[in-house]
Amino acid sequence: MMCLGIPGEVLEIRDEQGLKVGKVQFGGITRDVCLACIPDIALGEFVLVHVGFAISKVDKEEAARAYAEAGREDLAGAERTEAELISTYLPEQLSEAELQTIVEQAIRDSGAESMQDMGKVMKQAMAIVDGRADGATVSELVRASLQG
Repeated sequence: MMCLGIPGEVLEIRDEQGLKVGKVQFGGITRDVCLACIPDIALGEFVLVHVGFAISKVDKEEAARAYAEAGREDLAGAERTEAELISTYLPEQLSEAELQTIVEQAIRDSGAESMQDMGKVMKQAMAIVDGRADGATVSELVRASLQG
């Protein structure tokens, strides 16, 4: 059995009685969605929504793929076009090998020895990365390196 998740863009984030919720737009339709499962979500980002709950964060390319799989090529095309436009303004992204070298250097420079030091390593690594990689990717590499 396959889970049906619909991508949508987060337009608003608010707290309702201690629960993170927001308005999410799905092609021209806007709905309230529970965002509690994705604590680091920000305005303008995309989430995959299943029965009113945001279950994961996705990028524009993944949103476009999900729209295409759902038969909504009109929405998929719009997301692809916007992603291509945005990418022309972004700095060239680092390769995984370059990121791994930066992470290893940040671990050495910070003296990190365990997962408790992840914050120190992330701070140093992200300063060097300087927008040339997604923080989630850097975090995965730091976690894998510290867990050894």
